[in-house]
Formats: sequence, structure tokens, C-alpha cells
Amino acid sequence: MRRVVISGKPKNSVQKLFKYLKFYIRLLYILLFYRFDVVYVHTITYPTPPIWLISKIKKLNLFFNVHGVDVLTRSRLAERLKQMCRPLLSECRYIIVPSTYFEQVLLNEFHEINSNKIIVSASGGISSQFFSKRDFSNNNIIKIGFVSRITHGKGWDTFLDALKELDRLNKCYEAFIIGDGEEKHRLINAINQISGSNRINYLGPKGHNELPKFYKLFDLFIFPSESESESLGLVGLEAMAASTPVIGSNIGGIATYINDGENGFLFEPKNSMELANEIIKYMDFSAKEKNHMMNMAYKTALNYESSKVLTTLFDKIFPK
Repeated sequence: MRRVVISGKPKNSVQKLFKYLKFYIRLLYILLFYRFDVVYVHTITYPTPPIWLISKIKKLNLFFNVHGVDVLTRSRLAERLKQMCRPLLSECRYIIVPSTYFEQVLLNEFHEINSNKIIVSASGGISSQFFSKRDFSNNNIIKIGFVSRITHGKGWDTFLDALKELDRLNKCYEAFIIGDGEEKHRLINAINQISGSNRINYLGPKGHNELPKFYKLFDLFIFPSESESESLGLVGLEAMAASTPVIGSNIGGIATYINDGENGFLFEPKNSMELANEIIKYMDFSAKEKNHMMNMAYKTALNYESSKVLTTLFDKIFPK
């Protein structure tokens, strides 16, 4: 097996150009001079030019993983690369998508694709370290968590507006916000302007391996993304693995695993009042109702456990 990736975050445009040039040269060389039973491509945009070129010279048994902005592109360059990949998608062996929602997005964009070659598999699934079977702890103050990039469209502002509404209604809570991004300073300023008696803790960025302990701390997880490119939303499932119910936007892949009223709640994207009402609804649940929702969240996450997801994917690709 040979792996070709772009590693590390470039510090400037020159370094970025150099990294891509090195990536393309290595990919061209390996595809041209080595033989592979399978060529797995994790995105359909930026690796496309060398793959498209080599496909004109030799037969490649291509498996594409397609997700998010691969299809719902955000730049002219990404859109052009997507169109370049169109014939490759038609000719490839399998296309792997993270959710049934995104399967339909793909088919709507590429009408010529045979749906029989599409496999739904949840982006590698959830690592075992995230799983924790818990019962409701009868605390007086509910702990509410948010984990995301602090960027436009992730809904951090909707979350803060919902917390303001909880303050107005004298609801007790403690909130924890984890993440980093270009809107971090806006977030911090917005938190400082909230004058309620409750605590909002901005914890900054955390490593992926640190997240399980926080998911176990939360009584409720908020996933207010506004983006249609949320092809699955693995962060919500990671929270569920810790027996933490999720209140998420009724959008994209999020809506494929939140069963409203069972393992969490759905709300209209950007609607902070509806989000606040769903939080209050959970607050008002009895201990028995909270335990039931926690149990259902955990059971949902079990369907996305990594070894199960990868075994199922492998059996579909290489049937016995």
C-alpha cells in the first residue's frame, strides 16, 4: 500500500503551492510506475488533475470518497476540478458517501452516475475511546456543550443567542465552547457582552483525543450548523457515543441520525428562539425521560462505531 497526502498546514501561498506541486509530482509518478488493485481517493477536487491524466494512459480501479464541499463547492477552482472529475466518477468502481442525505446530493449533481456504485459509510465511524454508557446525574445546573470550528456558518452566534434567551428566562446552565477559527475574537467579545448570571466557558481548541472527556461532562450537546455541506456531522455522533443527547439543526447529514424527541431534538437552522425552547424542553424532562434519551443517543452511536463501519464497508467492497 502507498499513501500520498499533503501533510501540514502551509504558512503562506508559496509554501502551499510547493506542497501541491510536490503532491502532484509524487502522485503522477506512483500512479504511472506502480500497479494497484485499488486506488482510493479521499476527495474529488484537488487530486483530480493527475488522476485524470493517468487515467488516459492506463486503467485505474478507482474508489472515490465524496463528502461536503467536494460537491457543494465554494470556489471557482473547486467547481472546475469537480467538473474535471465527472467522467472519472462515471467510470470508477465505487463512490463512498457519509450519509443517505449526501447520496441524494451527489445523484442530484451527477445525474449520469449509476446509483448501484454508491456505498453509504460514515466517514470512518467513531473511535471506541468516545463511547461511555452513562445514566442521568441529577445536577441542579445543566451543562451544555458546543464543539466546532469558530467560523461563519457553524452557528456559534445562534448558540449564544439561545443562551441569552435562557438568561432572560432565569434558566440555570453552564456552557462550554471548544474550538478555534477566524471568528474566535468575535465569539469572545460576544461572550463578554452577555451579562447573565450563568457561566459560559470558552476553552479554546482541543485535540481530538481530548474530546471524549468533555463529551462525558456535557448533559446536552448543541450542533447548530447552518451549512448544507454538513454531509454527516460526526461531531454530533461522537457526543452521542458519550450518552449525550444532541440538539441539532434540521439540515444535511445531521437530520439523518437525530430522531426528534428520541435521541435529541431538531430545530430550524439559525432559529435561536427554537433552539432555546428545545433546551428548556430537555431541562424540564423527568430523570426517567432524560435517561431514556441518553440511552437512545448511545444506541444510535453504536451503529457508527469504527470497527463496525469499516467491516461493513470492507464486506461491501470485497464480498466473499
